[in-house]
Amino acid sequence: MLAGAGLRPIVVDEAERPGGQIYRQPPVGGARESSKIYGFDAKKAEAIHRVLHDGGNRIDYRPRTLVWNVFGRRLDLLAPEGQSELTFGRLVLATGAMDRVLPFPGWTLPGVFTLGGAQIALKAQGVAIGGRVALVGAGPLLPLVAHQYAKAGVSIVAALDATTFAAKRAQLFGLLASTDTFATR
Repeated sequence: MLAGAGLRPIVVDEAERPGGQIYRQPPVGGARESSKIYGFDAKKAEAIHRVLHDGGNRIDYRPRTLVWNVFGRRLDLLAPEGQSELTFGRLVLATGAMDRVLPFPGWTLPGVFTLGGAQIALKAQGVAIGGRVALVGAGPLLPLVAHQYAKAGVSIVAALDATTFAAKRAQLFGLLASTDTFATR
């Protein structure tokens, strides 16, 4: 969007490859079909990867770079080449998606993962958290992770949505209005 408006944004990314938390790419050599990783958003994910990878002179993309300090109008960076500073006129922070976890008895036991952690293992490392998986959660990440794990060949023994019935009922019209909701691919 910024590049389209004639600006040349600098994108500082801790990851080795573009995509962020949602459209995280698997490691080089560990790729599967985009549709199996990103589901219905495969084309969008591919477009995001392409724009940042092939941005050329329109986007200054800096992978494997950590912002470790912001002071005034200066960023302190750490990259494979070493430490550096970057001054800026405007700053947009996109800190990534995160799990919201409520502790419950057993949540720190081996084999218990957050939905986001399970998704990152599958997308970033190309491994599932197990061959038979039960998923529990609330919100849109649950069916997405279940879909991604099923596409990866994992046996989903349960996908339990903890969302209240009232919350589901309140979202029913939006669910039915979406043409992709009931699509099968």
